[in-house]
Amino acid sequence: MPNWCENKLIANGSDEAIKEFSEWLDDGKNLLSKIAPTPKELTERQSPFKGTKEESVALVAKYGFDNWYDWNVFHWGTKWDVEAEVQELDGQAYLNFQSAWGPPIRAIALIAKKFSDLDFRLVYFEEGMCVIGWQQYSEGEVIAEFSSDDPESKQWQKIAAKEFGWEPEEDEENA
Repeated sequence: MPNWCENKLIANGSDEAIKEFSEWLDDGKNLLSKIAPTPKELTERQSPFKGTKEESVALVAKYGFDNWYDWNVFHWGTKWDVEAEVQELDGQAYLNFQSAWGPPIRAIALIAKKFSDLDFRLVYFEEGMCVIGWQQYSEGEVIAEFSSDDPESKQWQKIAAKEFGWEPEEDEENA
């Protein structure tokens, strides 16, 4: 079982651009496949690959990978697709979703490029490994970012509390 990473993606832009993005999102299911679909031939291949060397070489030549797992991690930044809860409010689109092990940064970068007339902010928190961070996109490019795995840092604690409702555990010594 993976550790689950909490993700929040916020899109800002004109009403027309938000509407186009929301229509593209549809119901929020299979979000990553919408931007970079895993080739069907690879969805049927295990990781590690269990076929012949010739089959593996042919798949790698065609897709760059011989199985779904490696392809997904490379193109999305996570192994499984995600199902996002989508909301529109005050000219913004809000997506909340979980991803396996870490944020789907590569897929979000593709979404930001596809919808370059929108600004995006991704905030993520994988509590099991204490990883937290954010990325800001404008005109399809990352313009600012932060990532930390140090829960003792003030920035880590501030983001965790503000974005995800995290509260520090009380030390047993202080109880």
